[in-house]
Amino acid sequence: LARALQDGGREVALKVLENPEAFDEQTLRRFRAEVGVLKSLRHPNLIEAYDFFDYNGCLAFTMEHVEGNDLGVVLANRVFSHEE
Repeated sequence: LARALQDGGREVALKVLENPEAFDEQTLRRFRAEVGVLKSLRHPNLIEAYDFFDYNGCLAFTMEHVEGNDLGVVLANRVFSHEE
């Protein structure tokens, strides 16, 4: 995951799937479809997806960049109650 400025100066996160050979065609179609759905959704609790493209032989997409901690780190360091 990387940060970059997209055309127009908007800061985005760039996610690259570095080994597309590891995914079968059905998984790649599903991933592309999911990014397409995300591009159409707008909600304050969802990250916006912007573009999906081939990048140096890898698959990549840009999405809204949000400051904060990695979700994996947050979840690993938190104990949830039954109510949560």
